[in-house]
Amino acid sequence: MRKLWLRNFWVFFVALNLACKARHRENTEHPSQIDPQALNLLQISHQNYQDNIRDYQCIFLKRERFGGYLGKFEEIQMKLRTQPYSIYMKWLSGRYKGQEALYVEGKNEGKLLVHPGGLLGSITSTFQLDPHDPLAKLNSSEPITNAGMGKTLERTLLHTLEEYESISLTMDEIEDETSERSYYRITKERLDEDKTADAYEEVILYIDKELLLPLRILTYGWEGKLLGEYIYENVKINVGLSDEDFDPQNEAYNFP
Repeated sequence: MRKLWLRNFWVFFVALNLACKARHRENTEHPSQIDPQALNLLQISHQNYQDNIRDYQCIFLKRERFGGYLGKFEEIQMKLRTQPYSIYMKWLSGRYKGQEALYVEGKNEGKLLVHPGGLLGSITSTFQLDPHDPLAKLNSSEPITNAGMGKTLERTLLHTLEEYESISLTMDEIEDETSERSYYRITKERLDEDKTADAYEEVILYIDKELLLPLRILTYGWEGKLLGEYIYENVKINVGLSDEDFDPQNEAYNFP
């Protein structure tokens, strides 16, 4: 709870600081390129997640660029609980089919539990890894501690508030005829040439109008190439996930 309070306080403090600076800049030569409506939507979506989302389960699709090659989509069963932050993932397709990953904040000595799929999984036990260990990020650009829609909203909002002088933030509305869903599309783009400041030149969030959750995220590099695409499908919110869902001894799981 203390970590959650500190995060919320930090967001409030930076937002207040931004508001003061924005007022000062209104009459300057270089006005802010942050759309107030887009920033407000980010704040509302983040607060909605904090206030109303206890847990969710979904099918998570992701593809990322490694070594210059954009991989194929991986299909992953995901369960996530917000307090304490807990996440279970099982790969349903792709080269890691059958792999399972489990992380619970404050449990298992802070380690990520990984059980490989396929033949390797039948002859090896569960690996215990630091979430930030390179081995834990072999097939992911971010540690598992950054996974989920809530973490995406939090990081995007904080980066926006901290770097507002060097980014643009815009918003428009789109209709997805395939899914028959309506989205707010928020685009955050860096305006400077400081490639060390952020791994991404552009981040695009598709926030569902009904759920106020980012169901699709796109990230682009400095050459305009797609670095990653992340999609949440069949999202079921507040289904009552319990400790059993994040217990490696769960009989439905394969952690030896």
